[in-house]
Amino acid sequence: MWDYAQLTKTAAEYGGPDKYIDTIKAFAHAEGCASGFIKGAGIATLISVPVCTAIAKFYADYQVKKEEASRAKQALSNYLQMEEKMEESWEKNHDEI
Repeated sequence: MWDYAQLTKTAAEYGGPDKYIDTIKAFAHAEGCASGFIKGAGIATLISVPVCTAIAKFYADYQVKKEEASRAKQALSNYLQMEEKMEESWEKNHDEI
């Protein structure tokens, strides 16, 4: 049980019952905000880590495909150049005959 004398003394230290209740509300609000922030940060972390991981994976896959496409393009270019040289060589040899 509460000691009424202690309650009235504490309320008087805070400037009366209304100010004491306001102080308790403000403290509870600040404590609730801190608790909510911590929970919110935890939830944000739980959501953002998998999302960032997925984005990193998609980006890595994109880079690999981009590199493969670049190599394929280079190989095709090399093949076409070689084919062109062979054709020129064939025409040169054919003209000589």
